Amino acid sequence: KPGALDMDIVSICFGFSLGFFILTSMKAGRQTVSIYRRTHSLLNFYAWMIWTEGLASLIMAILSWFYIRGEIKGSFGFFFALVLISLQTQCLLQIIANRVGLIMVDKRKAKALKWTLFGFVGLINISVFVIWIPARMNISYTFAHVNNIWDRIEKVLYLIIDGALNGYFLYLVRAKLISRGLNKYKPLFNFNAVIVGVSLSMDILIIGMMSLPNGFIYVQFHPLAYIVKLNIELSMADLISKVVR
Repeated sequence: KPGALDMDIVSICFGFSLGFFILTSMKAGRQTVSIYRRTHSLLNFYAWMIWTEGLASLIMAILSWFYIRGEIKGSFGFFFALVLISLQTQCLLQIIANRVGLIMVDKRKAKALKWTLFGFVGLINISVFVIWIPARMNISYTFAHVNNIWDRIEKVLYLIIDGALNGYFLYLVRAKLISRGLNKYKPLFNFNAVIVGVSLSMDILIIGMMSLPNGFIYVQFHPLAYIVKLNIELSMADLISKVVR
């Protein structure tokens, strides 16, 4: 049962999650309207990804909040729902890969990057189904022990993937655009170089929260971290649009 300090922490986190969701959804709404005006269609990969990411984070924040408060009891269905929602990691990384693909000259390589990323992250997601759910349901000590190790490794892998994708994006902007005299892309490079630190700090935050005595509280920080990351990606998309124009 969470103590008073635990509830203070998750309450603050939940409040920030709701606040960032409102700000992020407003920005996502503007971009969706812009996409519709330009294409006269809502069948846009980027638009679906940003809304799936945002809504999944909101639902996860609400479910985690009620579970920690004791309003929802732990069950296979509940933990299964949380794992399904945690597929938001796939959405966010695909959004970043989509941004990288805009700069890549060879679109076949860009598509290969997305599919490789999808497959690798998909394997990680499957491992969560296999390990995290039995561990949370206290099936056995072995599952709990393995989960304590693998859960941290999983988060570190996401940190590395996020950093690698952003690092590759920075390399492409400098090597393919700025080095060829397109200095208008310098603000994009500088902004991404700074904001990537904020993005990666969200992964570090989740990893740090995993060390709290209550082993579930870190789940409440997961949607907050990914809403912030989504907001960053939306800001990057706005900046890319301005620079291109």
